[in-house]
Amino acid sequence: EAMKQNINIIFTCCPDPSSYNFMQQMVELSVRLQGNVLFARLYCDFEDECNRVESRSRKDYSAKLHSVDALKWALEREDLTRKVDFIGDHLEINNTLIPAREVAKKIREHYNIPLKLTDINQPYKYF
Repeated sequence: EAMKQNINIIFTCCPDPSSYNFMQQMVELSVRLQGNVLFARLYCDFEDECNRVESRSRKDYSAKLHSVDALKWALEREDLTRKVDFIGDHLEINNTLIPAREVAKKIREHYNIPLKLTDINQPYKYF
């Protein structure tokens, strides 16, 4: 519905095999509706990732990993750093030392997405 209304959506996920079907559907839908799906792979150093995985902000999302042990277990089973074939070329940013607003700016600039003043400090909507 958002693509039909020319509304931009940003969602995040860890591209593991459990999310491939959803991601593939988004790509196919965007082609059918003459829209765009722009991918940006964000990653950080392992030490920083360990700190982030145990941060309080993740506790509200039951589907996310919440411990270093769980992170190590997941990484032993799946290479989460490999390219996803159907995505093609995309932006990659090591955000270990970069604040979230700067990362967002880099994504906007890379994909030439204009910033509307009304977008600044708008609350996020979670679905």
